Amino acid sequence: MFNVTKSEMPAGDFKYTDEAIKALVKEDFFYKCYLCEEKTPRHLEVEHFYPQRYFPKKKHDWNNLICICEKCNKIRPKKINTGEEDAVLNPCKDNVESLIQLQYNVVDYSISVRSGNATTIINNTIGLLNRIHNGTDSLSYSFTDLRKLIAAELTELEEEIDNLSKYNLENVFAKRIKKRLSRQSAFTAIKKTFISENYPAFKKLFD
Repeated sequence: MFNVTKSEMPAGDFKYTDEAIKALVKEDFFYKCYLCEEKTPRHLEVEHFYPQRYFPKKKHDWNNLICICEKCNKIRPKKINTGEEDAVLNPCKDNVESLIQLQYNVVDYSISVRSGNATTIINNTIGLLNRIHNGTDSLSYSFTDLRKLIAAELTELEEEIDNLSKYNLENVFAKRIKKRLSRQSAFTAIKKTFISENYPAFKKLFD
């Protein structure tokens, strides 16, 4: 998960189904799914953080609109954010990048989801992310494709780092690495953990 800063609420009356509104929300989320962080512009959906079934008044609430990919929208529990017992962290309000860490395991290709806190909302969020990344409590196997995409992204990131030391073209490769570590890139949370644990000198490139 990554921190999202929503832009100013559009003026006038609008519906979340308006194409202009959906475009603004997708831009705020850098065209990424808030759960898996895959950049999938063609498969992104503008949905509700607090489900409209339980919170009909929030149906067109600007601050309740999020970006989620089709796969994660199907995988996430149907009953979520209806109360304290099933609440998860909100990337638009909570500092999710500090509260949750995701780590790619090269041995079994799984994703470790951890936190230094153990509140109900954090535990629920960890459970949700394990469902997305590891297939926990889910019948879906889409996490296998997701892991392949993450592995490819980390491989390319490491190649950029190797090229920086090999060819000593700092102006070229430092810019490329910074772009890959940007919050606008795919799988930011996992890449930042990877850099922090393996190449801490590059933490200065985090935005």
